[in-house]
Amino acid sequence: MPDHSRISKRLAAAMLTAAATAALLSGCSGGTTPKNTAPATPINVAFAFTESVQDSGYFVADDAGYYAKLGVKVTFTPGGGSSPAPEVAIASGQAQIGIESNTSRLFSYLSKADDIVIIGQVFQEAPNGLVSLKARPVRNPQDLDGARIMGPSTNQAFVAGLMKINDVTNYSFVPGGADIGALQSGQADAMLAFATNQPVALEKQGLTPDKDFFFTPFDKLNYHVMADVIVVSKSFLKEHRDAVVAFLKASTQGWKAAMKDPHSAAQLTVSKYATNQGLDAATQEISLQKQIPLMTSPLTEAKGLLAVDPSVITSKVYPGLEAAGLTGLPDASKVVDMSLLEDAQR
Repeated sequence: MPDHSRISKRLAAAMLTAAATAALLSGCSGGTTPKNTAPATPINVAFAFTESVQDSGYFVADDAGYYAKLGVKVTFTPGGGSSPAPEVAIASGQAQIGIESNTSRLFSYLSKADDIVIIGQVFQEAPNGLVSLKARPVRNPQDLDGARIMGPSTNQAFVAGLMKINDVTNYSFVPGGADIGALQSGQADAMLAFATNQPVALEKQGLTPDKDFFFTPFDKLNYHVMADVIVVSKSFLKEHRDAVVAFLKASTQGWKAAMKDPHSAAQLTVSKYATNQGLDAATQEISLQKQIPLMTSPLTEAKGLLAVDPSVITSKVYPGLEAAGLTGLPDASKVVDMSLLEDAQR
C-alpha cells in the first residue's frame, strides 16, 4: 500500500512550486494567515457519485491539511446508488455543501426550491457525451439520425432533449447501464458515457480512440451540461461565510496540486479515500489526466479554477434543459454567487 506521508509530501511539493498557489497559501488579503484559535467549522460534503479520482482535489486538500490550516474540518459522503442527491442531503441537514454532476436534477431542484446556491464548478467542459464504435460512429449531430442510444432509464428525457435540440426524430432509446460491454455486443449504436470512464476502459482493451471508437462530448452535439457543480446551503452560508470561503480556497489548492501530480493524487484516492471501491490506481491516474484539460478554460484563466459564468448557463445550458421538458428555470444570476470564490482567491 502506498505511503500516505510520501504521497502527501509529493503533493505538497507540487503545490509549493506554483507561484499562483503560493499566493493562495499566503492566506487573507492582508498577506498572512492568522492562527486559528476557534474550533474548526465542520462541513460535510455530499458527492453525486461514489468516491473516485474525479473528486481527488478535495481528497488532496484534506490529506495535505489545507482545510485544517484554514479552520474547517471536512468530511465526505459518497453518492450513487440509493444515496440521496446532494441537494436532498443538504435539505435534510446531512450535508452543507454538495458536488452535483446531474444538470437536470440540479436545475429541477432549483426550479422548485430556494435553499441552495451555486458557488463553483470543477468542469469547464462537461465530460458527458456519447461513445460509439467504428461500425456505427456518432461523431456529429447528423449521426444521431436513426441511432440507438443506450443509457439509464432515468436519462430518457435527457436523450429526448438531445434529439429535440438537434431536430432528430428518428432514433430509439435503449435502457441500460454503463458497462461498455453492452455497446460492444451490439445492443446499441452509442451509449451515454463520461470522457474519464468508458473511453479509458476501451483504451485499456487496446482500442484506438478516433479509429476503433469515438467519444463525442455533448458540447459538440449542441447540448451543454454542467458537471461537478458546487452548491451550498444558504442557511449555512449565512452563518458561516468565512468557512465556505475557506473551503473554496483549500479546495482550489488541492485541485492545483492534483492537476500537477495526477499520479500521487490517484494513489491517494485509491489507498485512503476510496478503499472500498475496488479501483485501480493506474486507471484512476489516466482518468484524472483526461479530466484535467476539461477543468480549465478562458474563464478560469480570467477568474480562477472553479469559476462559473451565469450567462453561459442562460445561453447554453438552459436551452437543452428546456428541450428536455424542464420548466420554471430560475434566473441564473440569482442562483450563482461568485463572490465567495473571488474572496477565496485574495
